[in-house]
Amino acid sequence: MFARLTAATCLVAALAIVAACGGTPGATTPGSSPSTSQPPGGQATPTGGGTPTTAPVVPPGGGGGGATLPDGSWTAGTVHAVISGPVSQTLDAPLLPANSVSGQAQTSLIYVDEDTATQISIAILPDDVAISVQTATFVGGGGEADCDASITRADASAVEGRIICTNAPVINASGVQSLVNIDATFSATR
Repeated sequence: MFARLTAATCLVAALAIVAACGGTPGATTPGSSPSTSQPPGGQATPTGGGTPTTAPVVPPGGGGGGATLPDGSWTAGTVHAVISGPVSQTLDAPLLPANSVSGQAQTSLIYVDEDTATQISIAILPDDVAISVQTATFVGGGGEADCDASITRADASAVEGRIICTNAPVINASGVQSLVNIDATFSATR
């Protein structure tokens, strides 16, 4: 189980790096508009005891979406993902608190359903969101080049959003590559 979590976490990190670096050169998402990024960190706001924390910054507009959330752990949440195309599946999983954290303007949310051998990982950066999906039958995901994200809530206590990927690459258990659509709604709370 640990090796599988580590591999999936590495996939999310790789997707996040690709997304942060602009994805595939020359790739575009039909119907998407460029995102507007803002500097990470937001504005310092006092909390109990006068300790400064970072307020979330949510860039406006379409494109990759994204947000900057205050540092800290996430304790609960769910994801619902519909995969369609040559590989079709509907997946639901609860948040894995031990591996879900925000820090240094990056958020990693890991959702695991051990009964169905499903892991869905979401990386949220200031101006982009990436998703990876791993099941017993396939692994794949998407980032800036093939996904649009809408963060509907991003504050110190919760994050919620939706990621829609078109033509996201997946590989099935036999090693056959194909392109699928991913539509995922997610939430996480502190």
